[in-house]
Amino acid sequence: MAKKKRFPIRYLVQVIFFIFIAFIAIRHLYIAGGPEASPSIHAYCPFGAIESLYNNLVHGTFVWKVQYSSYVMFIAVVGISLLFGKGFCGWICPFGSFQEWIRIGGAKLPGRKKSLLPQSVDAGMRYLKYGVVLLIVIPTYITGRMVFENYDPFVAFFHFGKNITRQLQPAYIILGVVVVFSLFIGRFWCRYFCPLGAILGLLNKISFFSIKRVGETCTDCELCDIKCPVDIKLSNISKLKSAECIACLESEQACPQKGALLATTFGRKYSLGSYTALLLVFLFMAIGLARLTGYWQTAGSAGRAGPPPEAQPSVPPEEERRREGGVELREGVVIRGNMTLEQVAKKAELTHEELCRRLRIPTSTSKKSQLKDIMQKYGYRMNQVVRMLRSEEGELPRQPGLTEEQRPSEIEAAPKQRRGGGVVLKSGVTLRGSMSLQQVAEAVGLTHEELCQKLNIPSTAAGSFTLRDIMSSYGYTMRQIARMLEEP
Repeated sequence: MAKKKRFPIRYLVQVIFFIFIAFIAIRHLYIAGGPEASPSIHAYCPFGAIESLYNNLVHGTFVWKVQYSSYVMFIAVVGISLLFGKGFCGWICPFGSFQEWIRIGGAKLPGRKKSLLPQSVDAGMRYLKYGVVLLIVIPTYITGRMVFENYDPFVAFFHFGKNITRQLQPAYIILGVVVVFSLFIGRFWCRYFCPLGAILGLLNKISFFSIKRVGETCTDCELCDIKCPVDIKLSNISKLKSAECIACLESEQACPQKGALLATTFGRKYSLGSYTALLLVFLFMAIGLARLTGYWQTAGSAGRAGPPPEAQPSVPPEEERRREGGVELREGVVIRGNMTLEQVAKKAELTHEELCRRLRIPTSTSKKSQLKDIMQKYGYRMNQVVRMLRSEEGELPRQPGLTEEQRPSEIEAAPKQRRGGGVVLKSGVTLRGSMSLQQVAEAVGLTHEELCQKLNIPSTAAGSFTLRDIMSSYGYTMRQIARMLEEP
């Protein structure tokens, strides 16, 4: 008797989470940094917690774009892994789902094989993802920056072809490779390179979840092997505790012999419905608890990245706006990197041609181009853009109440910026972003603690941290750092 078709509940769950993350990504691409301050997909990525862990423990700061919500998601995913296996990978992760759907399409290609690679090569390559973890984590801990972002196909995919900047080009190239190979190899990125999958795979080894094959009931039809999206040979295993299993339950559901394959936690077996319900309830309970306790913070809900307000150094309101990605053009008017040139022109009360002339870019530049893309292409910083918008010559903004005789001294008093990112202090010392805190302290004649106090950063900040790291973590510009150091 033919087996009754079951409702594709896992695919429905995958589609829902995919649409949700796509909505978050698109919303961020178009309005991030605006009044709604839409968070980026990084705020929902569990691996961000691993990337930021060292900075949080040692320096009390967050890696840029990582939020408290990343920690909430990571803790939730760890809990899911211990109780339900790699259910996050098999049911929730949108990039894993995307690869799986591509493989379904690839299965319709003529002459297709179950797997493109021989089993021995496939087994060896699965260890590559553990090396990827080290390649990401070590440089991130050293620099305090999200070094993997420009190579992450997940980030490239959820940019949907928008903002193909020079930095993101490697990520788009890797994404193209993933798409092509996913036609022939199930979950190509997850299988060989995913850093989060590597960590969750280790947890799989100690998870209370397992899939058991009952030998006396099994008929050795090998349908379980055929249906497994990551090519695990379940027909040869009595109890599956593989680091590769994504707990999709596809093999269990495909088994024609009831009771031959059992998904269990603490020995209690799941039906497809009970597994789905418990997995989702656990995830949303974790997020709900975090919301109730105030720890669910994204760039949108918290207004900024990093610790809660009480854990942040006190900064003036104008600096707060900088941390949110914007700089005040004039009172009540803030310019942000995610604005289009059309939006910037409206804020600055300029025509598109006047805006392009002040920014020294071709007037043929599209009105839909984002300001951050222009900054990237021409090497501008936000404070430079604002000065160029305030005046065609790009001089420093004039403070009200000063006479014409006083204004030149105001400009002269500001730290002078040299090409290459250096700023000259009144004392003649040149600061550069590549200088470490130890080098800066020696150059300006301060102790490490005094320097940290002037910069409003924790005194536990490592002396090896560069000014570029501090600027990235705290949203400072080089001129601001210079002014802070020159204050008595």
